[in-house]
Amino acid sequence: MPMNQLPNITNSHGSAGLRWILDQAKSWHLSDAELATLLDITTTTLHHWSCEIQAPNNQNFELPAPVVERIGLFLGLHKALVLLTPAGHEKMAAEWFTKPTRLWRLNGTSIRTHLLDNPNTETLIRLVRDIRSVTA
Repeated sequence: MPMNQLPNITNSHGSAGLRWILDQAKSWHLSDAELATLLDITTTTLHHWSCEIQAPNNQNFELPAPVVERIGLFLGLHKALVLLTPAGHEKMAAEWFTKPTRLWRLNGTSIRTHLLDNPNTETLIRLVRDIRSVTA
């Protein structure tokens, strides 16, 4: 696949991503309302989708592209944080999400607080880039 061509994202990618972020939200101490805010959806929609992906035949389940993009960015954020941790201490990545820091232009707030205060895609993209620049 050429470098400038995006992969074909399927419904199963969206379902897998939603399962991952619902599980990860627990480690990041995010309530359903906070996770919904970060995904730019309502809490009702989040609950509906959560039930949908647990249904035995959810092949027709499809997430909107902007939500899949945000989930992908959160996966990238998680990966970047894990890459910063010493081997065998990957749980530190979840701690870094919730603890205040002066790194990455956060000025003493946590990643969690920063994203909840600025729940837009641009803020998430910038933060992922800043953290990845340290791991590159």
